[in-house]
Amino acid sequence: MRFCLAILLFFVQGASYAQSDDKGIIFQLSKKEISVANEELADFTVKVVNNTTAILKANIHADVDKDLDLISRNNLPISLKPGESVFIPFKIYVTQKAQSGKEHLINLTLVDSAKKVIAKDDCKLQVVIKKNVNLFSLVSNILLEERIDSIRIPVRIANLGNTAQKITVVNRFPSAIQGGDFHKSEQLTIGAGRDTTITFSRVVNGRMFSDEGFDISVVGLYANGEMFSTAYVKVQNARNNRYFRDQSFNNSYDNNSIHQMPD
Repeated sequence: MRFCLAILLFFVQGASYAQSDDKGIIFQLSKKEISVANEELADFTVKVVNNTTAILKANIHADVDKDLDLISRNNLPISLKPGESVFIPFKIYVTQKAQSGKEHLINLTLVDSAKKVIAKDDCKLQVVIKKNVNLFSLVSNILLEERIDSIRIPVRIANLGNTAQKITVVNRFPSAIQGGDFHKSEQLTIGAGRDTTITFSRVVNGRMFSDEGFDISVVGLYANGEMFSTAYVKVQNARNNRYFRDQSFNNSYDNNSIHQMPD
């Protein structure tokens, strides 16, 4: 009977020791997920607890994605006596290049003097989506002369946000030019931090000389229909009392074209 009790006591002590050893060193981040905007700071805390019977001497190493900048000191040395604990704050700067829609990993490891990994933990950083697309016309005024055979409007589009955007650009002429609202649209996807140029072209016709001038509008829309920018171009006749002969007598929609320049 005493022999059985001794064996039972041995296994209970062994189980108790194993449980204590599993929790000998606690290394834990205060956050598992972080959401932050570009050009802002993300902060979190790492907790280290020494539940062993020996002094803990180690370094805390942080590894972050290339679009994140570690502000806090890296390879920070710590020394904890048995039973001691420490809370260490970390700060990370999210650069303008960091894109939304993807997980940016932050890995922290506790390494001893022999470069052996004692413990590790990580968290995921999500960049808040920022929609910021704008456009502007590279010309603001056009002088309509007899030698001009077409109106060309180059439009510069820039995505200053942190995620790719599918957009629609609409070019509209007034009803006096076409006998009805004339418009042409172009859909494109522009990557984060990218820019491009598209050119709207319209063949000159007799209607364009019937007035002193007219305005052309260019409107940019997000995929959900939200307008993000508008540009206007003013067209003026060189002589408003002149006679213009339209050789083609063609006011069809086919006279309008769009050219996109590589970004």
